[in-house]
Amino acid sequence: MANPQNPPFQQGSSTAWQIWYSQIDPTELQQPNGAAFQMAVAAVKDHLAERRRLAIKSKLPGIAPTDALAQLAIERGIFPGPT
Repeated sequence: MANPQNPPFQQGSSTAWQIWYSQIDPTELQQPNGAAFQMAVAAVKDHLAERRRLAIKSKLPGIAPTDALAQLAIERGIFPGPT
């Protein structure tokens, strides 16, 4: 069962590592098996880069998702006033 806080691997929209790897691969890794391995490694790196980007984004109140704002307020000691 997958942990809801840490979803299973999903291919994101970023393919920067996949493009870069396809440009610098030596001849041996451009064959079908090598290319499949390199694309798998690049997909993992793309996924980790996307997670890192979202983690940094969630720490900035101006661009953080709305579900992160309450946690940011608690971390910074900002408590809501009376309504």
